[in-house]
Amino acid sequence: MPATALLIQREREQDGRGPGAGSAPLGQETAAPGEDLPPEAPQHEGSAEPVPPVGASRTRVPLISAVSACMALVAGILIGGWIFGGTDAEGQNQGKAQGEPQCLEFECRDKDSQRMGCRIGAWTAAATWSDRTYIELRYSPRCRAAWARITDAHVNDTARVEGPRGARNERSVTYENDTYSPMVEAPYPASARACGVIRGKETCTSAGGASPMPPALTDEREPARKPPPTGSG
Repeated sequence: MPATALLIQREREQDGRGPGAGSAPLGQETAAPGEDLPPEAPQHEGSAEPVPPVGASRTRVPLISAVSACMALVAGILIGGWIFGGTDAEGQNQGKAQGEPQCLEFECRDKDSQRMGCRIGAWTAAATWSDRTYIELRYSPRCRAAWARITDAHVNDTARVEGPRGARNERSVTYENDTYSPMVEAPYPASARACGVIRGKETCTSAGGASPMPPALTDEREPARKPPPTGSG
């Protein structure tokens, strides 16, 4: 083949390939033989914020559950304390209403035996007569206190109790014919005695004895109506 024809054939072969033939388009990576390109991350249309990782939401769930459990536990403790505390307080109030003593020995001085619950279980430790008036030394083992009571007396007659170390209390009849004095401390019955001033005349019992004398009443609002002894006038 002549040289001129050979040159023309080569130019035609070059023109058939075209510029850039056999090369990858611009902007795309060419993978080596046997190697895969990594997948591109999906793009969300209309969203400029990055998508949070899935692990973050999974971490929040146990944390919220733990906080809720702690709050429920604290609420249960508070409610339980309120319920059981209220029950204890109610039990104490019921105990007082049923007659539990509210004072002991010196705490009972100048107090009313009925209001303090000392009248329940009290008994007559000593007694005597003044004409038709019955004078009693009332003693409360639960309160370790004593008081005087006069029955079938007159207005302005006085019931007086005398205890250890000069302690004493008295009260006069203002209406009807019965009264009882405030209390004094009395560790044992023999540490006190009762006196009555009946129409200006004072009469006292002996010191209290270790055993009850009849009548042993427990309600100071209904004193004994024991008939006077024969020949008492």
